[in-house]
Amino acid sequence: MTLAEGDIDATGAAREWEEEFGVVSEGCSLVFTNSKMRFCAVDMVNEID
Repeated sequence: MTLAEGDIDATGAAREWEEEFGVVSEGCSLVFTNSKMRFCAVDMVNEID
C-alpha cells in the first residue's frame, strides 16, 4: 500500500490499521492470516519498481 504523497510514517500507518481494524502490525507491515502487506512512501515505491 502506498502512503499519500509527503507522508513518510509507514510504521504509524500500520499502527493505525492495527488500532482501527485489529490487524497485527510488525513495523511497517500488516500481518494477516495468509498474507503480509507493507506500507511504503511514494519515494520507496519508485525505488522498488
